Amino acid sequence: MTDDQAKDFVSKGFELGVHVDSGCTKPWTAITLEGFYNDQLQAFKNKFPSLPPQQTHRLHCIANNEWDTQPLVELKYGIRLDLNYYYWPPEWVNNREGFFTGSGLPMRYASWNGPLIDVYQAPTHLTYESFQSDKYKIVIDRLLDRAIGPDGYCCVLGTHYDYASSESDEFQEAVLNSALEHHVPLI
Repeated sequence: MTDDQAKDFVSKGFELGVHVDSGCTKPWTAITLEGFYNDQLQAFKNKFPSLPPQQTHRLHCIANNEWDTQPLVELKYGIRLDLNYYYWPPEWVNNREGFFTGSGLPMRYASWNGPLIDVYQAPTHLTYESFQSDKYKIVIDRLLDRAIGPDGYCCVLGTHYDYASSESDEFQEAVLNSALEHHVPLI
């Protein structure tokens, strides 16, 4: 993608940004995490200089080994919406749809000693790694039916589409088709 093509997407309301990769470093520290963000956000800015700074982020190869380091580093780079809380692994999900926090609403982070951090966390609820492929459409439909139906659940449903495979392509189609059928916008 060229800078002009990326700028065109942004002009249509999309946000483009880097999916910072931790290299699956476990445990990372505040210093190593800062380095991942600094280097990769700068490389992205160099490639796409016309784009505004991203405000939404999800770390690749999630490892939350420190309470508030991630949102504090994100805030330093202007990221205000974090999608790192992830509806996974399949053993926890057990082929059920739902919300880990009991809510589909973004919540503000709190630091380890109590003060709020100006970064919101919205879980990634829809992942192709968590459900059996024959259930994707059913799971997505149930969540959307509960949101726009008489139950009126308010929610932000984050998705995860990390790499292409026949399973992830099937998941992507299920998300798109369900959103279209329910007249729900995708952002």
